Amino acid sequence: MRIAIIDEGIDRSKLKYPQRVVKQITWDGQPFADKVNGRHATCCACILEDYAAGYELVDIRIAENWNHSVSIKKMAAALELCIKEHIDIICLSIGTTFLSDGTILTPLIKKLSVLKIKIVSALSNKGYMTLPAAYKNVICAVQDWKGQLAPGECRRFFHSILGEVVVANTRLHSLKLGKEIVLHRL
Repeated sequence: MRIAIIDEGIDRSKLKYPQRVVKQITWDGQPFADKVNGRHATCCACILEDYAAGYELVDIRIAENWNHSVSIKKMAAALELCIKEHIDIICLSIGTTFLSDGTILTPLIKKLSVLKIKIVSALSNKGYMTLPAAYKNVICAVQDWKGQLAPGECRRFFHSILGEVVVANTRLHSLKLGKEIVLHRL
């Protein structure tokens, strides 16, 4: 199974199994080997290490960090790249709150669905509905902002608008990144 993490890049030195990262490329398919500035993609990869086995990771860098927004065209190009890379599951922690971006995303999400590529996409950090997380054929990930679940616990439910939703309490443990952090669990 091939899983793509579309984010700001995975720091392989923080992983237990860095060999699972079989490719590191940018949203336009170019290789990258420079230092990763962010932590989010690394946290996602660490969570996969803790809860899954038998997969390869394709690290698709869409941003250097999250200080600037990402264009819908970059997001679409990264999603298209997942087809070329024969990805089975896409982990996408970004989205757009602009419904007009649906003109670009809707046909692409339908195409990925027809190809049986699963997508897990997050709502915004403020809890706003985003695309592609709001599509019925996308698994919507939401953080347990109210702390109602135990650390590391997650719940699945069906929402009449969002479809399948996964809510997770992402406080797990230190990932050797220097201090305890809150993880965005996919």
